Parts: sequence; C-alpha cells; structure tokens
Amino acid sequence: MSPVRVIAAGLWSALGPTLDATRVTLTGKGGMRRQRSFLGADYKPLLTAFDHDLTDEAAPDRMRHIAAQALADLDTSALPDGPISLAVLLPELSAAEGLDPDTLTKLGRDLAHMAADILDRPISKSTLHLDGAPALAAALANHMTSDERSTILALAVDSLACRRRLIARLAGDRTGLFSDATPWGPIPGEGSAAILLGAGAAQSPRVAGIALEQEPVGEFDMGDSDYDGLTRACWAALPQDTAPVTRWLTDWNNGRYRAAELSYVQMRISERLKDGVLPDHPALRFGDTGAAGPAMAIALHANDPGRLLLTCGAPGSNLRAALVVDTPTPT
Repeated sequence: MSPVRVIAAGLWSALGPTLDATRVTLTGKGGMRRQRSFLGADYKPLLTAFDHDLTDEAAPDRMRHIAAQALADLDTSALPDGPISLAVLLPELSAAEGLDPDTLTKLGRDLAHMAADILDRPISKSTLHLDGAPALAAALANHMTSDERSTILALAVDSLACRRRLIARLAGDRTGLFSDATPWGPIPGEGSAAILLGAGAAQSPRVAGIALEQEPVGEFDMGDSDYDGLTRACWAALPQDTAPVTRWLTDWNNGRYRAAELSYVQMRISERLKDGVLPDHPALRFGDTGAAGPAMAIALHANDPGRLLLTCGAPGSNLRAALVVDTPTPT
C-alpha cells in the first residue's frame, strides 16, 4: 500500500474560522474568555476558550455548525475525482453530558451527509469513532491495515460550549473545570478539523507511525500508576531509524494525572527527542478540544519540516495513542 500522506486540511478554531486565520492569530493572544452567564466552582465567571458567549445550543448542534466550517475550509481541488472514505471522529459516550449512543450515531450520520454535500463528492465508506482524542489514530490504523485503497477524510469535531456538558463536568467525580477552587481542572474548548489523507506527493507530510495501547490505571481510577500505556504507544509508533522528534504535541489539559504521565514519557523516550525539544500543549491556547485536538494539531503543524510526535489519551476507555508524521525539508 502507498504511504499515507496529509494532502490537505480545513480547520475551525476559537482563534479563527479557517486554518489560515488560526495560523495568523496563533502567535498572538489566546482564545480565553470569561462566561458571565456561567459560574464555575469558585462562583466566578467560568474561563473558557470559546469565541462567543455561551448560549443554550446543545453540543451536537454546535458540533454540526463548526464541522461545516472546517469542511468549507478544505481545498476541494485536492480531492480525488472518485469516491472517498470518511472517518467521523467524535467524543466518548457520556449519558450525563447528553452524548448517548443514539445521539452520537445520529450526529455521525448527519456529518457524513454534510461532508458529501459540502465537498460534492460521494462517500464510498463511512466509519464512526467514539474514542475521544485517540479517535484519529484509531481511524488511521484501521485504514492503513485494511484493503481500502481510497483517499480518506478524517472529520474530527468536539465542543464543550454546551451548558449540559459543562454542568455535568462541574457535578461529576472528575477534576471539574478550571477555577480558583479547582486549579487542576481543564479549560473548556471546542474545535473541528477536516484532514484529507492518501497517496500524496513525495514532499507531502507522511504518516510514519501509529500505535494504540491500553493504560491499566486510568485518569480517574483509584491507585498508583507507572504510566506505561503512553510510553508503549510512543515506542511502537516511532520508526526504527535515527531521525529525532523535532516537535512533540500533547493533549495535556492542565490535569495532574496527565502531567505525571507526560513526565514519565519524556524521561523514557528522551533518546528519541532532538536536544531542547519539550512537549507542547495546544490546550493552553485552544482549551480542551477533546476528540478534535489531534486532528487540529495535524492541520496546524504537519507541514513543519521534521518529525512530529502526537500523543493523547481517553479517560473513559483508557486508550493511549501516539502518531508520528514526517515532513521533508523543502528543497
């Protein structure tokens, strides 16, 4: 099978409605804002990474809207003439947040129809991945090990700009949301990315490695962990060559568990990191974007010359994923 390469990408983020607009504002101010109509655990307006004031819009409706923006931003000239495969990447199931199986299945079906309409291309095969942040790695791993030869479009979307989801996070048994009372909680974010992958040009970014592993002791489990799952995923995904990792992007969202996990990984894979390379955390600029985070990171940074390592995990399934993208230096 031909190498799978990143051919094109479309993006919507709180920093900009397109990939280019996001890149322009990425080095400037962040997208953080206080929600005057929603109080956090410290009874102060909740800090979020939304580009708007919170409304009563439900998460699935918001996700449909921002997914359409990412699809509209995708360069259709890069699409093949024939049918394409589609992988829809969504959050993990959560009844408390209104993300039950029927709701997410319907959302996935709606997004598949939307993609076919906006891109004006037939969809030969559509798969739904309810894995949260590891969904991109799961979808690409399935695609690369199947007999499928078509181009694949990965459409990833997630949004915490939903009162029901925010209330559930505040009331649940997790770390809550960021506030003076819960300083280790995540800052809610949202985003969407459409990534087209297939047999692109030799100078296109190439998916060089993918791995998924299970972490025995998860983020919200009781007991100590040696944080081995993400380490195993990194070693399995990194190619057996001498090229060092020149950029490392994570899904750390301000939590203590993931901070400890990353510190162990950094120590264990240090020999594969270029001198001076430290983990970079997009959530500090975009908030916690969940299932959309890895695809957003690929859209923004896959064209940076060198070797990109992307690591992430899911609190529900305890899946850990690592994805490596190699981009040649322009000649």
